[in-house]
Amino acid sequence: MSRLIFGLVIYALCACLAQAEILSGKVVKIADGDTLTVLDKSNRQHKIRLLGIDAPEHAQPFGTVSGKTWRIWCLGKQLPWSGTSKTAISVF
Repeated sequence: MSRLIFGLVIYALCACLAQAEILSGKVVKIADGDTLTVLDKSNRQHKIRLLGIDAPEHAQPFGTVSGKTWRIWCLGKQLPWSGTSKTAISVF
């Protein structure tokens, strides 16, 4: 019985991940160390919060350094991601 439940859980997780579309766009704004704004091909903005990243906010210690580092790494660059338009499951 526990194998059946385990199998159903794995199946449900795979089905959810399979439905996540892969989006791509240019990074146009860095809000802080874990939130980006991306402009897609149709000029729609997507505010993306990166899952699994616990970066400091601007008012916290090292908050400005965290945001500055993201600006150096990815501002103005193309960014493909999978997930919803608000939360990135994976950033490639």
